[in-house]
Amino acid sequence: MRKIFDIELGHYRIVNEDDNTGFAASESPQNQEGEQKAEQNQQQQQPVQQEQNKSVEQNEKIQQINVELDAENKRYAAQKQTVTNTYNAQKQSAQDILTAATDAASDSDTTSLYDKVATSRDVIAAKKKILDLDMKFAEDINNIELNHARKVNTIENNRLQILSQLNNEGFLRLPEKYHFLNESNVQQAKIYLNNLVRNDDDFIIRDMNGFKRVFKDSELVYGKDKTGYYVLCVDTDDFNKLYGTMEEAGYLRDEIFSTVMPQVLDRSGMLTDK
Repeated sequence: MRKIFDIELGHYRIVNEDDNTGFAASESPQNQEGEQKAEQNQQQQQPVQQEQNKSVEQNEKIQQINVELDAENKRYAAQKQTVTNTYNAQKQSAQDILTAATDAASDSDTTSLYDKVATSRDVIAAKKKILDLDMKFAEDINNIELNHARKVNTIENNRLQILSQLNNEGFLRLPEKYHFLNESNVQQAKIYLNNLVRNDDDFIIRDMNGFKRVFKDSELVYGKDKTGYYVLCVDTDDFNKLYGTMEEAGYLRDEIFSTVMPQVLDRSGMLTDK
């Protein structure tokens, strides 16, 4: 008996030493070329894995939020500029009136106990006009700023809501029985198989391509994170599929058991029999 890697099947299999047909076929250059082409075609037909950790700016809803925010900023800037231009024009006119009133009061021959310019009715009226303009401008700018702040607050809160939905999107795409998983408990469902995956000739699964090839038809949810290669297991059916898939790939049940069971001991509360 010996264990060989079957390219067509995508995993190791056990053959008898005298099973020359199977062994010769795997050694034949012509068969190897045909199997390699078949594998390439199979890989090309597989759906491209969704890009991970891409920028949220690529999301259509986030892009729409950016459009709304840009439009609001432009509206705010235009409104503020219009009010400022109007105020500056009115202020200049009022200043001209004050200057004329001051000059007229200064040239007058009015007899007064106090400064005839400072107490001039025209000068006082012109100064009041300026004070009123300043007050109205402050109120208008304050209303514009407050209205802008409220609209930006609404837009940015909408952005946060969308980002929250994007954060949970991966969980919503899981099969229905995994929908109880969330950010806080999904880690408990992960069974890491790092001990059985290594870029070494002595290992059956050596990288992510091999990992995907073994589990793509297993009906299990699998992946890789910063800790390593994992499979989600939430019930005995998942564990049975995990053991069956790894054994079919060529691993011994004992070595699978020694990798899986230490991780199960601390999370037995999650397991449910179907």
